[in-house]
Amino acid sequence: MTTSATESDLPVARAAHQIAGASFSDDDAARLTIASAHVAALIDAARLADEKAPRTVPARLKPVEAPVIDAYFTTRRPRKRRLLAAGVFGSVLLAGVGTFFVLAEQKGKELVAADAECRQGATDDDIIADTPAFFDDDQATRLSPTLDFDQMNGSARYARHGGRICYWGRAESDDQDPHASGARIRWSTPDGRWRSCATALAKTERGYVHTPAVATTIGGQPITVQVCLWRDEPRRENCTQEISNGR
Repeated sequence: MTTSATESDLPVARAAHQIAGASFSDDDAARLTIASAHVAALIDAARLADEKAPRTVPARLKPVEAPVIDAYFTTRRPRKRRLLAAGVFGSVLLAGVGTFFVLAEQKGKELVAADAECRQGATDDDIIADTPAFFDDDQATRLSPTLDFDQMNGSARYARHGGRICYWGRAESDDQDPHASGARIRWSTPDGRWRSCATALAKTERGYVHTPAVATTIGGQPITVQVCLWRDEPRRENCTQEISNGR
């Protein structure tokens, strides 16, 4: 228990007032005694509560670190509910435009044939087959980062033509280690039906090949696009995220 006010607080208070040249009456002493007793009671109650706490409060558990989950991403195929074949490579790279790449191994024919035919539901104005004749790569906006991997070089780009925005992809193989490969652009209407417009790159081709350029609205509907760069052997593909347009 604490010492009473008359034994400790009063002599100190009287001395402090005397040094300060202030009066310290009997009424002041009585008020100090009452206040000191009240404070002492509060201190005793708090100490008692602390002593009882370990018996009434559950012990603290050690903090548990959040689990680390390894996640892998593959190109989404809305009309197929089976897993994509083989393993998935690598990591996701984020860009300012929200682009990330999906690395996946696929069998060549399955890769291109997974979606419906390129122009299904589209007109000639919606999809431009000869992209270099209508668009200048250097004047277009390139999505970053590029689709490059290993010996492959490629990117997704977009530009305006005839009052509409169009997307396309291009692919090239390194001269010192050429590979058969290609680029494709996928597009889907709001109902989730995907089409694929692919352009193969022969091993002997030393320049860029381009996919058709696809407008962001087809048949009056906003579409979602995705541009991919692939290599035949060993099989690998990089794709942008699905890019929604016109909404």
